[in-house]
Amino acid sequence: MAPDPSALSNLTALSGFLVGALDLALRLGGASLVLLRRSTQPARAVPWMLVVLAIPFFGLAMYLVFGESSFGFARRRRYMKSVEWLKSQAPAWDTVTTPPLPPMDQHDVQVAAAALTLDAAPIRGGNAVEVTSDGTVMESWSIEAIRQARESIDLTTYIFEDDRCGQAVAKALAEARGRGVRCRALVDGFGSSRFVRSPLFSQMKRDGIELRIALPGSLLRGLFHRIDMRNHRKVLVVDGALGFTGSRNFVAPEFLAKKDYAPWVDCLLRVRGPAVADLHRVFAVDWNFETGEVVDVNPARAVAAGTAPVQVLPTGPTFDSEAVAQLLHAAVQVARHEIVLTTPYFVPDSAFIRGLAVASRRGVAVQLVIPERNDSRLVALASRALLGPLLDAGIQIWEFPDGLLHAKTVTVDGVLSIITSANLDRRSFELNFEVTAAIYDNESTTSIRAMQQRWIDVSHRFVRANWDRRGKWERYQEGLAGLLAPLL
Repeated sequence: MAPDPSALSNLTALSGFLVGALDLALRLGGASLVLLRRSTQPARAVPWMLVVLAIPFFGLAMYLVFGESSFGFARRRRYMKSVEWLKSQAPAWDTVTTPPLPPMDQHDVQVAAAALTLDAAPIRGGNAVEVTSDGTVMESWSIEAIRQARESIDLTTYIFEDDRCGQAVAKALAEARGRGVRCRALVDGFGSSRFVRSPLFSQMKRDGIELRIALPGSLLRGLFHRIDMRNHRKVLVVDGALGFTGSRNFVAPEFLAKKDYAPWVDCLLRVRGPAVADLHRVFAVDWNFETGEVVDVNPARAVAAGTAPVQVLPTGPTFDSEAVAQLLHAAVQVARHEIVLTTPYFVPDSAFIRGLAVASRRGVAVQLVIPERNDSRLVALASRALLGPLLDAGIQIWEFPDGLLHAKTVTVDGVLSIITSANLDRRSFELNFEVTAAIYDNESTTSIRAMQQRWIDVSHRFVRANWDRRGKWERYQEGLAGLLAPLL
């Protein structure tokens, strides 16, 4: 019996209606989800709404994977349990005597007060602070500290490489372990993925070094939380008395994995004094979160060694304040004379762009230093798309040509300096675990400002003529990347 043509037609029509209804439901449902979750962040909601409306199924899947800042309920609860354990130790820590703070600039006091509301540690006086951007000095500082260790060595890093730097550090750690020093190392599961698979990783474990992987990723984990959240912190604490932080990973400046952009130019902060205990606490929470083990943090070991006030600010996806962004906003708002920023990845939100522009228009000399060549093509394009308003406001933009300027530094008015592991982008503000040190000290800031000036002196100024000279294809690429900027 031949099929009824009218029945087939009705079935086809019904199928088309159902497919259309499903398509409409996915589009409207996805857009509604974005609007509900991102109602307070319209700059980030609009691109995602366009994506889910244009390609509903794939777009919605992309949003659920990359649009949400979900750390996962179980992991978040476990991390906050580690933080609460840390806070429970505060009464004992606060009984340790630290030197009184020297007189501080009123604007420094305001920035410090803002940081305190963002889960920063209190300002600690009595610190000796040193900085360097010399890769050889950075390596020698770290290895010398490890060789002098008597009790413990604790480090967190985003990248650990099986190269000449990583091998030298591994050798020093093995020697320290042979002296009875406890050595703990936490490496990020993505940034150090090559190292985790290398012979050096296995050798270090055989040498008795306690190696753990931070935020390991897998497809199964991706069902419950974002798998691209990273521990981007760089912390080294020796005997609870000497601390290091900044932008430097445990990798040689020539960074063979991306040698076309080498050398990597970083900034490393060396601290002796009470602020070291706060850096140690950052490591302690991360280690407790990943292993469940308690790290003995004894602030009495971090004895006063200088006069610089230092404040440590840990941030990450378990905190809802976007603390790094807010700290930088506060620093920009209080500036009276000068702001100098260096960063490899410059993709901030529109509010930060406007803040810098307003600061420049009210007479503050604002200078931004970025790499001439960036290892991320998309970030470089998105960054270039944001430079127009800064140029219009009279901000000086410098492009560093001698390698990839990887240092993340800010100085304000010669009295406040910020050294951080965070880039000026959404990933660092929302998704990565980062650590920032604010230094409220004229002498230290003068040293950091001089380091920034050395980078400026060899850089090329990006002027309006460069901007106007861009071709249509380049403008198109930048415009497209600019639309994606809130998603980066």
